[in-house]
Amino acid sequence: MNLTIHNTKKSSALKSVIIALMGLAFLILLYFVSRFNYLIFHNIAEMFSIVIAFSIFLFAWNSRRYLDNFCFIFLGIAYFHVGFLDLIHTLTYEGMPFFQDSSHYATQLWIATRFMESISLLIAFSFLSTERRLSSLPVFLVFSTVTAIILGTIFYWKIFPVTFINGKGLTPFKVISEYVICFIIVLAIIRLYRHRLDFDKKVFNYLLYSLFFTILAELSFTFYISMYGFSNLVGHFFKIISFKFIYESIIATGLNRPYDLLFRELKESEKGLKEANLTKDRLFSIIAHDLKNPFMSLIGFSGALMEHYDKLDEETKKDFTRDIHDSAEQIHDLLDNLLKWSLTQTGGISHNPKSVNLFLLLDECFSLMHRSACQKNIELKLDLENHTILMADVNMINTVIRNLLSNAIKFTEKGGTVTVSSKAKGDFVEISIADTGVGISHEDVEKIFFMDTRHLTMGTARERGTGIGLILCKDFTERHGGTIRVDSTPGVGSKFTFTLPVYKGTD
Repeated sequence: MNLTIHNTKKSSALKSVIIALMGLAFLILLYFVSRFNYLIFHNIAEMFSIVIAFSIFLFAWNSRRYLDNFCFIFLGIAYFHVGFLDLIHTLTYEGMPFFQDSSHYATQLWIATRFMESISLLIAFSFLSTERRLSSLPVFLVFSTVTAIILGTIFYWKIFPVTFINGKGLTPFKVISEYVICFIIVLAIIRLYRHRLDFDKKVFNYLLYSLFFTILAELSFTFYISMYGFSNLVGHFFKIISFKFIYESIIATGLNRPYDLLFRELKESEKGLKEANLTKDRLFSIIAHDLKNPFMSLIGFSGALMEHYDKLDEETKKDFTRDIHDSAEQIHDLLDNLLKWSLTQTGGISHNPKSVNLFLLLDECFSLMHRSACQKNIELKLDLENHTILMADVNMINTVIRNLLSNAIKFTEKGGTVTVSSKAKGDFVEISIADTGVGISHEDVEKIFFMDTRHLTMGTARERGTGIGLILCKDFTERHGGTIRVDSTPGVGSKFTFTLPVYKGTD
């Protein structure tokens, strides 16, 4: 299996190298074509991007029923009109036998098209933050109207600003426009990056590379003085690379790995469903195993008392009563944790932080745990910094402390010690609950905070855990922006440490 994976990766790397070499060879060939006839080079370079632009439209338009987000549909419509304007730009380029009444058309069309492309990218990525979908046909008509207005300002009304003067080079309007276009693309990159998790990693990287090379292309077109100059050549090379990456992100990905593009949300939903099923199975396992045992004890001891009450001595009756009480407490703790955990999964528990005195909070928890500690002759110690005030949800933190204290007592031998301490750490306070108990193995330390693993160990007096308490501790701590960790040595003891925010004077 490992050999197969290794060979697959090796084959993929080799394929990438071959494609990169072919691309480099294509650019070198284009360079020599430009030396022979620049007009032919320009036409090839522009047709490369035009074909990709139209292909993006065809793919997006015909896949619009299946695309989860309107972003790619919008891009497809935009690139149809970008490709169309680039086609007109190609036909009006100096040396072409069309539209020879002005030398301004090609550069005017270039600026107008790049504005359309950059603004469209910025708008398209805004759809990533919303589930809103627009009707495709009206969007297409809006783009067509804008395209018609652009062509009208250039060819009919002739009011589009002059962008290039033969013998002098670019006008200030052209140069400033290129910088503005670059700025808009930077904004698009920022918006894309904020939604990087909405994309397959390769799709995101390809889009990012495409935008980066688009900026390089625009910058290359800010200082040429001849439409056949070297910077013009470099700019078209960057444009070719930019369109190659956007082709990879949409067309190649959509055809070769459609689930990474067309059905990414469906894929993520499927993954989430699998995780939910694993969680459900784990939950049922906890209920079936951990709820059954205390009920069996409850039924067994209560049944023995009921049938043999008159024959049992007082000490045995006290032992049975104590066992019934312990089983009832265990059932209560389990049901309480299960209820709280289920509410966290459905949003039924809200996070309402308020100022809380840590000492008073721990004193209350110590009172609740006093009986359990006394039964095992375990000493509870407090080592707190003076007057520590937290900004925390009292119910959540009560649950965290009670679960950690309960576990510490369960897994500490008779005559042991459980110590609770605190230490300021910037905007947080670090709270530690340390015991002199049996400890946890390194392998089990990795499992105890996660639902998809089962880690249940009997206490030193045969106590059973609830199986979900530490998962709640992790969840509630992280809701406060804190962390939780454990340091443990088998046979020596364990130390659970969690952080909570300190109170800063406002609730």
